[in-house]
Amino acid sequence: MSLLSTGTFQAGHSNYPGSQEWSQTALVTYLYGLASRTERDRTGHLLITWVPVEEHVWGSKRVRSGFFNYENAEHISAVMSTREADIWKFNRMGLKAGFGAAGIKMVRVGTRYVPDPNVSEPEPFDLEVHSPDYTEEWIEGLEIYHNPNALHPLDPDAFPGAVHHVFDEGKIVTYSNGDNMFGTMTFFSV
Repeated sequence: MSLLSTGTFQAGHSNYPGSQEWSQTALVTYLYGLASRTERDRTGHLLITWVPVEEHVWGSKRVRSGFFNYENAEHISAVMSTREADIWKFNRMGLKAGFGAAGIKMVRVGTRYVPDPNVSEPEPFDLEVHSPDYTEEWIEGLEIYHNPNALHPLDPDAFPGAVHHVFDEGKIVTYSNGDNMFGTMTFFSV
């Protein structure tokens, strides 16, 4: 049996491994012009503060942060992004739908959100895609960043399975009703 691997970090990004995973974190900072800083208080509770980010620098290139504050950005209701829209999502969904050669086994590994306000790191997981208990929806991995200045705000109920980010009283608040994955890899064997 051979074990092969690939993942969302490789699909179409061979020059920049991990770029799909990294870009999601950078996107929230660019859109809202804020970055989170975490620390623990003396009792060990997690504290998150949001600090302004004026610009993004890559070599000699400089880009002003806070896209949602740009002139005319009020015409953008939201920005949608996903780190899971790759060939491996299609392979997993296809396997669950009964496509593929007999005997293929897939394992999805990565990290996921922990629904505890005092936890700052995601937890690792591994799931057997070929298991009868494995489920995955097409919308999983979709993240929607709502523009606080939008003339026509996007209704979050239009995308109930997505992760929603909103600006609220100086901070970014994230809402989800699912099992949020943070970049995964899919391993398969034949």
